[in-house]
Amino acid sequence: MAASFSVERVVLGFALLGLGAVWMLANAGRLDLLSTLRTWWPSLLVLWGSLELVQALVFRSRGVNPRSLSELGGTDVPPRPPGGS
Repeated sequence: MAASFSVERVVLGFALLGLGAVWMLANAGRLDLLSTLRTWWPSLLVLWGSLELVQALVFRSRGVNPRSLSELGGTDVPPRPPGGS
């Protein structure tokens, strides 16, 4: 059974890749990690808010109430019904 698509999973994967690259550059002496984090931490909030907005728009376009999904313990985007637009 294939897992449903989740924007958060994709972003988490890219975030881990980015964090690993930044950490590696810091260990190599090419980047000052603390000053970089102090400068760029607000972008994480913008990214998080953007993901929440995209998820809400996807749920709305599919006619799904996100609260009902969170009560069931999952936030993955449900598949489109057959024959739906």
